[in-house]
Amino acid sequence: MRDNALEHFIQLAHKELVPKMQDSQFVVAIAPGEGDYDLHAAIEIGLCILMGKPLIVLAPDGRVHPEKLLRIADHVIRGDMETEAGRAAMFERMERILKQ
Repeated sequence: MRDNALEHFIQLAHKELVPKMQDSQFVVAIAPGEGDYDLHAAIEIGLCILMGKPLIVLAPDGRVHPEKLLRIADHVIRGDMETEAGRAAMFERMERILKQ
């Protein structure tokens, strides 16, 4: 039997996440560091793949990122997310990708 928190999470994903993903044209995900497991992000990335949505992965400097995630991404934007200038540069690159 499932625990209540897990059941709530599954229902929330079906009720809110799936419709939002269906309405989106692409998905942006921040690549986790090696060994960091964010289940919400994992579900979003999995749905993105299953729905055939383009995946843009933001890969912060200073982390070791899962190689398979970087390989399946349609675009990988690497940069410094710790500074305002670094974030602005990454955002600018993402805007250029979205205009293609």
